[in-house]
Amino acid sequence: MGAKELRKKTASLIATGIILATAVTSQAQMKPDPKLAAMRSVWIEAEDDLSDAPGVATCFAQELHSSLPLTVVGDKNLSQIVLRFRPIDNRIEIAVLQHDAQQLWSGTAAVPAGRTVTLPARRCVAARELIKHLGAAMRCARDRTWYQQPQDEATAPQMSTASPLDSLATQFDVVSSSYQIVEVNRVFWRFSWKMSVHNYGLDTVVVDPELEFHNRDGFIVDTGLSSMRSIRAQETAEITGTTLVNADVAPSVANVLGRVKLVPLTSTTTSLPYARPSS
Repeated sequence: MGAKELRKKTASLIATGIILATAVTSQAQMKPDPKLAAMRSVWIEAEDDLSDAPGVATCFAQELHSSLPLTVVGDKNLSQIVLRFRPIDNRIEIAVLQHDAQQLWSGTAAVPAGRTVTLPARRCVAARELIKHLGAAMRCARDRTWYQQPQDEATAPQMSTASPLDSLATQFDVVSSSYQIVEVNRVFWRFSWKMSVHNYGLDTVVVDPELEFHNRDGFIVDTGLSSMRSIRAQETAEITGTTLVNADVAPSVANVLGRVKLVPLTSTTTSLPYARPSS
């Protein structure tokens, strides 16, 4: 084979590879049905009582309203949409169905493994992943853009050089968050807030708390910060703070969502005061 023919063959192979790669990417993407963005009242059901599906569905229902503009109803006939949970291999699938069984969207998440974290807490990790995936799909449906499910953060493969913090990533959890308006003027509204964080692990952890202020559509309009806190093993701590929100957006605040990040233990963090245990 001459040099000219070799160059032609190489160019053809490269072009074929680009086409195939593009095809694979497009298969992994989808444009969600616009009805997904319009749904508000949902009915939740789990198919398999012997799997993790019912536990994930329960946690999903408890945390859904604080994250997305959806309401779980107690009567299927009053719902616009059915959210069905079922096990698929080692994952839990959520399917968004109309009452005529037409599927609008589906996503999956894995229940992470762990010996030091309780099973309900691990199921809630999967539920939060599904809430995050559903929220992203709803936004894509509203904006009529392409959607591709990202990899689960809680179960993503870890590199061999991963930090020891990775093994602690699901040992703590925000169990509740709330707020109260304490001051209103033309410039800002002052919000007083608190969140309860439980440390399920056997070691003390240091967390960096953040509170997200959401409007009725589930979008973040502002965030509140507080100082890093230490939480002893097996304790639930109450973290409080105040945040000034611009008066132009403050009236749109409908709910809040507490989040915490794990902070590496250093000579500075080990000297932090312990967060006040909740009663």
